[in-house]
Amino acid sequence: MTWHDPDNAVVWFLGFSPEHDYSLFEQRAATGDLLPDEDDEVLLELERQERDFLTRVRPGLRELLDRAVATPAIPQRGTVGGILKLEVSAIVVRSCDDTLGDVWIIVHLPLQAQASEVPGWPGSDLLVTLARAVGAGDLDFTSQVPAQQGWRELDYASEMAVVTRNVVLDPDAALRPSADP
Repeated sequence: MTWHDPDNAVVWFLGFSPEHDYSLFEQRAATGDLLPDEDDEVLLELERQERDFLTRVRPGLRELLDRAVATPAIPQRGTVGGILKLEVSAIVVRSCDDTLGDVWIIVHLPLQAQASEVPGWPGSDLLVTLARAVGAGDLDFTSQVPAQQGWRELDYASEMAVVTRNVVLDPDAALRPSADP
């Protein structure tokens, strides 16, 4: 038996009964012992805080990249890993063999205070690490980024950006964990 907890963005494993005997779960529910308690939620939070940088940011970066590829040149925004506010845009060229593109990643500043405390924090290599997580390509630190209506100048006071050019945007391979981010 599982329970989706949208508030904590987790699916809890509550128990197992090989005979599909749900009376055990009914008993636990009646005594208040079925769902996770405060101690379980604290343990979940501690475990999440100990995850390394790429493990934390990769799923959110993947989601933003997927949305950016689906809606080329329209910036997609979100907070990834609970630590970075990002904007991702892509300009996509599809051929019969591959989907190639240029991918812009904009990090909005200031960074959240706890970001640098995440294990594996890349420090001054933040932009390169994010770009390499998207895929192998030619890096460029650009001053112009895609906007809803064309292009806009990067606001150096509140943003930093990198573009990875000529990235193979294979939906099955993008952001696959690797030893070399």
